[in-house]
Amino acid sequence: GVAYYLTLIQSSRGKLPPDGLERARRSFADFNSNVAELVAPGTSFRRSEDIIRLSNTSGYWESYGAITGMIVARQIDQTLGRQALVETIANGPADFFAKYADLMKRDGGIPSLSPLVIQVATR
Repeated sequence: GVAYYLTLIQSSRGKLPPDGLERARRSFADFNSNVAELVAPGTSFRRSEDIIRLSNTSGYWESYGAITGMIVARQIDQTLGRQALVETIANGPADFFAKYADLMKRDGGIPSLSPLVIQVATR
């Protein structure tokens, strides 16, 4: 997701295409749903592999994991500043998702991660 965000900065100065927010919301919905399936006790190893692989290796907007990460990185960078984004990279995924969870509380208009995702990602 961070790599997608760096590409977005280089190609369009961080601006999403006109339908980008709607596409991002769909990516978040797919991400939330797939994380729920991934952590469910009955999910097979093979299905888990498929979920992880598809999160990043589909077409650009279909790579729900990369798009979700891109939007999270973009929001952290634009709201909290570049230093905050650098800190999340240094501190790891739990910090990345925790910062975004705080931003979700401040702005109900940004795409939402599910409570399950927040719980699993920040433990």
